[in-house]
Amino acid sequence: MFTMPLLELYISYDDLSSEVIEMMDEIKRAARKAGYTLAVRRIEQPGDDVIIKAALTGVKSAPAVRIGEKVILGREAMEFLMNLVKEGKVDL
Repeated sequence: MFTMPLLELYISYDDLSSEVIEMMDEIKRAARKAGYTLAVRRIEQPGDDVIIKAALTGVKSAPAVRIGEKVILGREAMEFLMNLVKEGKVDL
């Protein structure tokens, strides 16, 4: 059985994350088309399990994208997502 690699998307309540949320349907379609399973993780408050696990893997702010060991933060994460939606590919 083939399992698709995981694309983790970390979002919060900031302005950039709001832009990501508005594009969520397109992001889901583009991730699936590019061969990824999308997992959305909402960073809620300090001490939250999501924040602790995220920090241990290099996610220091939201929005962030993590694929395997590669972590992309902030505006670069937005650019990555826009390229994924527009071009349907992942450039790591």
